[in-house]
Amino acid sequence: MLRDSRRLPIYRFWTRDEAYELDGGLIRPRRKAPFVEIDLPADLWTQVLQINVFDEKQILGFSQKWGVLGYDGHFLRFSQSPILAPVLDEMIATLLLYPRTVEAPIEWPPAETVSNFALGASWIQLFAACLFALTHETDPPTRWPARILSGMGEGEIRGVLFEGINEGLKSLSVVLADPDTDGASGFFVDSPQSLFSHCCLEIANHIASGQQLKTCANETCGLPFTLHQGRSAHGSYRSDSKYCCKSCTNAQMQREHRRRKKEQNGPHN
Repeated sequence: MLRDSRRLPIYRFWTRDEAYELDGGLIRPRRKAPFVEIDLPADLWTQVLQINVFDEKQILGFSQKWGVLGYDGHFLRFSQSPILAPVLDEMIATLLLYPRTVEAPIEWPPAETVSNFALGASWIQLFAACLFALTHETDPPTRWPARILSGMGEGEIRGVLFEGINEGLKSLSVVLADPDTDGASGFFVDSPQSLFSHCCLEIANHIASGQQLKTCANETCGLPFTLHQGRSAHGSYRSDSKYCCKSCTNAQMQREHRRRKKEQNGPHN
């Protein structure tokens, strides 16, 4: 159970296909690949921020690790929203690099079009850009979707953020745990129908907890991260963490150590 009563505990158990492949604009489970059960990491949505939505290999790489986003099931709701539909139209116009004529077939295990994955990832990245804009950050986490916010006022940005997150949450169900069978009591969110809705819930929890996105201080990273990702060198959570992970902490510390050593030795040594 999470300590903050404003946050809903998330069911992080997930089932995906063992392997995926690109097939004519589709991300399709590899033939005869078995299902595997995995534990989703905290703040999976920040890993979506790292995806270049114009790069099919990066999209496939995420799918191989965690599964497809499953935005297909959310497309209709977003297209019918007066607030979200204009943004969706701009995304579709930009992402026409992918064949929109390809439709995911009705099959099991399910496939997802590359374009729909790119749309879902773009929404997650846009939500992050909204958070940055509303907290007066100067550098958005990703360049492509953030430019959609250009010219929008604070009220419009909040509308896109909250309307989009709430639409993504509508496919979730909250259940009451049975202490005798579940080993815990209280409410929790049942296994989501898609990773897209799972990411929306993570963002909702992030907003409810009042945390802010930070930018990793590692010079070669610069990705946004949350408190749950930022750890000290000893692995404990720190509210003043400057780095998204231990490897970035070590990399930047080594870089600065080499600089200090070079300065101490002088230019002629």
